[in-house]
Amino acid sequence: MRELGQTPPASEEAGIPFGRVSIASLDAVNKLLADLEAPTQDPLRKSIEQAPFLGEGTIAGDKPIGILLIAGPNQPLMNPQTAVIAVPMVAGKATPELIKRGGGTEVAGKSDTFTAQNNTLRRTANYLFGREGNSAMGMAALTDTPFANDYKTPGNLFLFTVDLAKLRTGAPNAYKQLGAMGSFIPGLAGGDPNSPNPVQTVLDKIDRLTLALNRDDQNLHLQLWKMPFAVKSGKELPRPAFPAGVLGQMHVVYPDKETSQWAEQQVDAMQDATLPGPPETKAQVRSVLKKFAALHAKSDGFSLAISIKEKTPIIYIVDQFSEDVDAAAELKGMQPDFEAIAKTGQMKTELSTYDLGDKKVQRLAITGAKRDNNAYLDVIQDGKVAYATIAVKDEHFVEKLKAAGMNGKSNVLCAGVLDLGAILQEASSGGGGPLSNLPPDALAQLKTAFAGQGITWTVQGAEGDGNYVYADLAIPFQAAKAVGKVSRQMTGGGAGGGM
Repeated sequence: MRELGQTPPASEEAGIPFGRVSIASLDAVNKLLADLEAPTQDPLRKSIEQAPFLGEGTIAGDKPIGILLIAGPNQPLMNPQTAVIAVPMVAGKATPELIKRGGGTEVAGKSDTFTAQNNTLRRTANYLFGREGNSAMGMAALTDTPFANDYKTPGNLFLFTVDLAKLRTGAPNAYKQLGAMGSFIPGLAGGDPNSPNPVQTVLDKIDRLTLALNRDDQNLHLQLWKMPFAVKSGKELPRPAFPAGVLGQMHVVYPDKETSQWAEQQVDAMQDATLPGPPETKAQVRSVLKKFAALHAKSDGFSLAISIKEKTPIIYIVDQFSEDVDAAAELKGMQPDFEAIAKTGQMKTELSTYDLGDKKVQRLAITGAKRDNNAYLDVIQDGKVAYATIAVKDEHFVEKLKAAGMNGKSNVLCAGVLDLGAILQEASSGGGGPLSNLPPDALAQLKTAFAGQGITWTVQGAEGDGNYVYADLAIPFQAAKAVGKVSRQMTGGGAGGGM
């Protein structure tokens, strides 16, 4: 807010409330920082208290604080008046009498609403609402508990929610402006505002989107809800196991045939500029991607994992097909495209097979003068399940993948884990690792905190009559605490240093 003084009466045009962003309270943020052993000098409170009519000790630290988004039916979306700041107040601070005494002009018929020097304020029993500009648009309808519904869930620390359906119908011009912003992002619609806009296409499929940060005894949770999402969980599939030592893994179960075709849709939407490789191989790259996507569209689900051996990656893939597929024949059909791509790098491709028990492994090798640039794609199929590995080393990794078998069943849309202990071990071992130069004490702290810990995620459809999809990313609290502590030590801040 700017320095306040007398201003003309504010406009009271009806507004369209369509979103809000807030934190549970300043006290909750400070407690989180203290538990993470991070600096707790309350910089957010000090910054807000510098605003006019506020000051030290005016903000209630135990109530939610945030911003409300209100669109005008005939106003541009990127307008300062769209945002209304909601600050919880200590009783007796910044009262209507004090605002008038400080130069605020009362809006006609509104004893709790004032204008002053291109700002509009409204004081309720517990909150001070303020926006830049001489407009009281939508402010009269604001309740004295603007974020009450956001913190009914125990552990919620932060929440952002936007109601695009309300914006779409109540302020269509503002909604179109939101989608049009995507036309100027490099790689989307070629930067041409007259071209089809993928951002607008995505927005048109969303009625409400909510993001939250939650905390429980063990983890920090980043959560997302998206409406609508009519599909439910897919059919139950066996969950593949992987060889020991993988750094991370992911499992996807498609709820229906249409969902399994998402990769084809993404390839079709990609601009040539976003495809890898020189211009002369763009067509072959797109062809390979389309063939992989078409093959993938025939599956009920897939699983993916990655490990490292002697500083080179190994990628494991398991596809569970919904129909009869000859994966080896599909791989052979891609060889001409791979050959054309390989030639630009003075490399060559070769198809071959080798035996694994009573089955044949189909191999596509891409090789050249530098062994570190080689790639070996091995595929073996058992009924409707195909096992594949991609590696730099000329070894039969697919044998271990198939031997790992299955580990239970799942119908969750997507689930995965990153093994923090294994990742740290790989990143800090030997020369040249990204964390190999960490001081021994710092490395020891991280290894202790990361042991047996993983970042996990799940994505699932609503149960029963729900019409949304829910995603949760869980980060171990002790790992986050250790990373912050080591980072501060490395930068000289220490466990309790300043900001």
